[in-house]
Amino acid sequence: MGPPELGAHVAARHYVRDGRRLVVLHDTRSEGIVELDARGWALVAAADGTRDVAGLVRAAEHAGQRVPAAEAGRFVAALTAAGLLVAASEPARAAAVAPAVSGAAADRPVEALPDFRLVCDGQGSCCRSYPTTLFSPVEAARARALAPEVLDGGADAAAVFTPERGARVLAGHGYAVAMVDGACAYLAPDRRCGLEVAGGPAGKPLGCRLFPASFVDDGVRVRVSVAPECACVLASARRGPAADGMGLVPAGARLRRDLEAAVAVTELPATVVLGAGTHAARDDFRAWCDALPWAGPGWRAVDVDVPAALWVLARQVETHGLGPPGALPGGGAALPDDASFAQLRAALADAVGRRQARDARMRAAHDLVRLGLGWLLRALGRLGRGLEPAPRDAVGEAFYVRALGFGLALTDEHVPLALALRDRALRLWLARALAAELAGSGVALPDPAFAEPIALVEALLRGHGLDAYRAAASS
Repeated sequence: MGPPELGAHVAARHYVRDGRRLVVLHDTRSEGIVELDARGWALVAAADGTRDVAGLVRAAEHAGQRVPAAEAGRFVAALTAAGLLVAASEPARAAAVAPAVSGAAADRPVEALPDFRLVCDGQGSCCRSYPTTLFSPVEAARARALAPEVLDGGADAAAVFTPERGARVLAGHGYAVAMVDGACAYLAPDRRCGLEVAGGPAGKPLGCRLFPASFVDDGVRVRVSVAPECACVLASARRGPAADGMGLVPAGARLRRDLEAAVAVTELPATVVLGAGTHAARDDFRAWCDALPWAGPGWRAVDVDVPAALWVLARQVETHGLGPPGALPGGGAALPDDASFAQLRAALADAVGRRQARDARMRAAHDLVRLGLGWLLRALGRLGRGLEPAPRDAVGEAFYVRALGFGLALTDEHVPLALALRDRALRLWLARALAAELAGSGVALPDPAFAEPIALVEALLRGHGLDAYRAAASS
């Protein structure tokens, strides 16, 4: 084998846990992890395909870590056998760079979810709910200049950033920031973004500036909705369109061509998979979403039990396709008691349990994600004993389905619509169970992010790949 290189399927991440720094290699193919000490990381960080073992030893020594050649050889051999180091001659898989938008697509109007403005609660939940935050190379350089004291990143970029994948930044990829006790390294102790404090909103990476907006081109317009993944999103929905809130559409963006080139716009596919062997045209799916009872901004979940309605819609889609929705279950509806629900719940519980066991090695006990996974397991156990009734205040559930419906996010390209609807129903029942577990614990909320269980469930499932449980449940 030629000079070794960290595989493009491997994500190296910096963690600081209770004051102790470590690097973890995440194998995105097998979900395995390898924890490295400073000496191991000095070798791996230099494995960019240009150095043999002797070169890695010299690079590590230059970084202040002395590793005997024989030990380095055994270390490289072990990581190679595990599939984490590959031969440099193997082509690196770069992310596809989307071509510049042009023609009719560029002239599509940008339309935001009506009657919604975001008011941030200042609790930094979005900075503490995900595995990392991604920065472009320019954004990473700006961050190091604005806050050079953070993990000494001003002097050493590698102390605070690692390539998104592999040992070097590939085309279309960026840098992953270190996480300190589960939070972005640039989150200040008062839970304000240190980059925004130092450099204003422009100091933050684009993903943070846009969060929680989602952009979908439906073939007619670009719909800008909101991902219900932060407590402040649901709290903002309860407040209504506050004058001091932030809009979802970047200033001056009236057409798609006005959006920054780096804004991720999802293209709604020409056909949508409904169920086994059944499909629908994009236009029909768009019209179906817009005809659902919660599509209007004035709708309130008073007479409809939202998760039960989603479960019933899944059955209708399987049997009748995208026809007009029939009668939907009203408040107090129980549903469901069938094998598919038990299968979904069990698959999700298994995924959450495995993730919790894995993350315990690199997350402190007070880490929001670790706390959240533990409470999700308790709620999934409760859900196995029965469904919780609809809350008196169903504003959160009503906004959830309205936001997802407007953003055409009730399904995605990975699962059929019928399964996706059941998944969304399960998430809402899980959020109810989580709320009941919290209320019955007799203690204060573990973290402000728990104030809106729906948002916590959403952030953990999508942000940590737990939504892949759907494939296991349907196999």
